[in-house]
Amino acid sequence: MAVAGVHKEVKAGKVQRMTGDVLVVGSTYAALDAARTAIRLGCSSCGLVHDRAKDQLPFDPAEIQAAEEEGVQFHALLKPVAVLRADGKVTGLKCVACEAQDPDKTGRARTAAKPGTETDLLTQIVLMGGALEPDLTALQSKGGANREIGVPRVACNPWNLIAMDPVSLATNVPGVFAAGDATTGGASVIEAVAAGQRAAIGIHRSLRGLAQKEPFRLFKPRRRVDSSEAGEGIENFKRPQEALRPASERAHDFREADTTFSEMLAVCEAKRCLHCDLD
Repeated sequence: MAVAGVHKEVKAGKVQRMTGDVLVVGSTYAALDAARTAIRLGCSSCGLVHDRAKDQLPFDPAEIQAAEEEGVQFHALLKPVAVLRADGKVTGLKCVACEAQDPDKTGRARTAAKPGTETDLLTQIVLMGGALEPDLTALQSKGGANREIGVPRVACNPWNLIAMDPVSLATNVPGVFAAGDATTGGASVIEAVAAGQRAAIGIHRSLRGLAQKEPFRLFKPRRRVDSSEAGEGIENFKRPQEALRPASERAHDFREADTTFSEMLAVCEAKRCLHCDLD
C-alpha cells in the first residue's frame, strides 16, 4: 500500500488499528509520517527502509530523534528489491545493501547497490513511500514524435534523471535546458524555484552568446539597519526550543506532539523576532 493511501484511510477513520510488524519504504516526509502513524495505530514494530546513510536523510534531526523515541527503527543503506510472500500473505522484504557514492554534479549524495548483499527483513505489512521518479520516455524515445521531428534524445544519468551542465543547466540537446526534480530527484519547492532561476540565466546567456563561466548567484541587496533598543533582557534572550510531549504519551494518540510556549516565552520570542539585528 502507498503511504498516501494510509494517510487518507486513517484520517477518514477507516483504519484505526495496525497489527504485526510494519516496514515503510522511502526517505520522504510522507514515509516518516507513515512510520510514526503505524506506531500510533499499535503495530508491533515499525522500521523505515531507505537507501541513504542516516546523516543524508532530508529530515530535520529533531524529527529523526522524535521518531526514534517513539519506536521507529531506521534501516539505512538498504534498497528493497522484492516483497516476500507465502500463502498469499506478506512475510518480508528482500533488500540489497548499498554504499555511498561521490556526490553528482548537482551536489546531491548518491548510493549504489552492492551485488551479493541481499538480506531479508521480516514483516507483515509493507508501505511504499519512495520518492517519485520522472517519466522521461518521451525525451528518450528512439521513435515516435522525437524521430518524426528530428529531435535527438535527451541524455540521462544512471539514476534516470536528466543530465545537464551544472553551470548552465543545458542538456546535450542544443537549446534545451533542464531544472528541478527531473534533474536532481525529489527536492523542495524552494530548490526547484532556484533551479528554474538558474536555468533562466543559462538560457539568457546562451541567447546572447555570453560565456557560461560560473553558476548564477542571486543578487541580494543589503541595507544597514541601525540597532534599536531591544528592551531589558531581550538582548540575551535566545530562541526557545519547542518542547515535545513525552514519547510514551504521544506514541499512542494523534494529539499535537509539540507543546505551546508559555505566555511569557511567547512574548519574549515575539520581541526577539521583531529585532532583526539580534541573533
